Amino acid sequence: MTTFWTDIEILRFIDAAEKREHGTVGSGLDMLKTLAAERGVGLADDDYRRFLSELFVLHNAGLLTWVPMQSPARVRQITPAEPLDYLNNTRDFTLTYAGRNQVQGRVVLTPLPDRAEDDGRMIASLTLEGIAKCIGGRYDSHQAVLFLADSRLAFGHEPPADGEVWEKLLVIFAELSRGTSGERRELRHFLGAWLDDQLHTGPTNDECDRIERDLARQGWFVRDGRLVVGEPVRRGRGTQAPPPAVDRLHPIVWKAAATRWAAKHLHDAVIAASKAVNATLQAKIGRSDVSEVRLIQQTFSSKPPTATEPRLRFLDIADRQTRDSVTAGALQFGVGCFMATRNPIGHRPDDEHEMTEQEALEQLAAWSLFARWIDRAEVVES
Repeated sequence: MTTFWTDIEILRFIDAAEKREHGTVGSGLDMLKTLAAERGVGLADDDYRRFLSELFVLHNAGLLTWVPMQSPARVRQITPAEPLDYLNNTRDFTLTYAGRNQVQGRVVLTPLPDRAEDDGRMIASLTLEGIAKCIGGRYDSHQAVLFLADSRLAFGHEPPADGEVWEKLLVIFAELSRGTSGERRELRHFLGAWLDDQLHTGPTNDECDRIERDLARQGWFVRDGRLVVGEPVRRGRGTQAPPPAVDRLHPIVWKAAATRWAAKHLHDAVIAASKAVNATLQAKIGRSDVSEVRLIQQTFSSKPPTATEPRLRFLDIADRQTRDSVTAGALQFGVGCFMATRNPIGHRPDDEHEMTEQEALEQLAAWSLFARWIDRAEVVES
């Protein structure tokens, strides 16, 4: 029979250990066995999961901390997905200041949570599904659990054993979204940190744009690494299109052009972007003996690769004819970028050709697109 473990019981046990009223707390498993012995009950398989879930509730409430004993010698590091192993490899259970106040019955008055962060509205299920698919596409089931644990997302609901990784993640997100205020806060902080690129991995620029637009329509916005509520954004009739997000260009392009763009040195911004893309392409195929037009012509050539000339190919395109067409198009596009934008700017004085901000932005966008194609293509060697 499964035993229900209470939070105050655990806090009092650790408080007594800190006061040396009984033996010190060893591992989490030792603590569970001692509590079970004091109750005179045996341990069922589900007790480990329930007990660990209660520990995470206390941890996320800011009442309790512990140290997981990760070991380089272990092939698989400990994970909450394996409760018995996780409990057996956790040490140094310590009450926080708030935890000591709780167990000793001290009342500390604090302001109520900011209603701007949670007014009870739900995050749309389709939005959560899209997020789950983005994360699930990067990890297998074991890695996904490690990712959530490293991100300190606590969840007390077991995902289904079968199904795709994204389906399991969606179950966790949906349960948290429908849960208590604390569970909803857990989810908002996790999603905000993920969108803000604060975790081990985050969304791509395109994924981030799409998800943030979707959330904005529901009145959710990222602020300081968490989701907060606001007025839903609607696209009304007759309204102007939003200005282009110049900082959403390919990171290589924008990093090279940003300072020059801010200083209104438009020609320099485009030149810097072209140099950055050229260097990226050289680094990807491991060549520094050629550059610019010749580099592109040889890299995207339809000829087979040689010992000195590796090629780039769009191997993710299954159809041979389409793949060859895209490769040829990338070659012509890249050559055009250098011959029609880079060379005229680099070989003629600025006063011989005017450039508006809009034109400079469009040229940067062309370099950004070409940089994304370089990222997408794979190196093929002889």
